[in-house]
Amino acid sequence: MGKGGAAVEEVVESSGPNMWAVAVDNEIPSQHWEYHMRKHANEGAGDAAYNNLVYQPCCACIPVCEPKCKTPLFVW
Repeated sequence: MGKGGAAVEEVVESSGPNMWAVAVDNEIPSQHWEYHMRKHANEGAGDAAYNNLVYQPCCACIPVCEPKCKTPLFVW
């Protein structure tokens, strides 16, 4: 329920391919130092960002690549 008890509608992307779905098959490159630094922090247990956030690929192209993005950005 939203403010005042009104129902809140979920916004669904419907104008083309999903920017997350087209990049999902990409692996995290070894040169992404921030991810690897956070992963190995605290004697290999990872830091708060690594343990609580998802580092995932996202297609930054406009329009979104189809069917797969070959040059994604990785974001927390």
